[in-house]
Amino acid sequence: RGAGAVAAVLDEARFSVTGLSAFADRWFDNGRLDWTGGPNAGTVSHVKTHALGALALWAPPGAPAKAGDSFEIRAGCDKAFSTCTAKFSNAINFRGFHLMPGDDFAIALPARDGRNDGGRRG
Repeated sequence: RGAGAVAAVLDEARFSVTGLSAFADRWFDNGRLDWTGGPNAGTVSHVKTHALGALALWAPPGAPAKAGDSFEIRAGCDKAFSTCTAKFSNAINFRGFHLMPGDDFAIALPARDGRNDGGRRG
């Protein structure tokens, strides 16, 4: 969780910001931005990307942001087990299926020659 302010408006949904230099790039990707000052105070925006001191939102805020508008921001999650473990130390509450085999396993065919008893392939 962090707090910052808009330093400059790059376009309607991208801003250079101050106050987030302690966080690594991409830390707030897919995060939540709560506007605390300016014309958007009390509203929520969703962060698309965070890098190089700039934020890009998925959609422009309701009112045009301007330099000095303040916000609080929460880290985002990409729903990957590795992120849940490394970023949030919350592997025990991960609700996905990170050990499930991918699509290739589902469409695999048995070997034409050899034993087809559920053992090793090849």
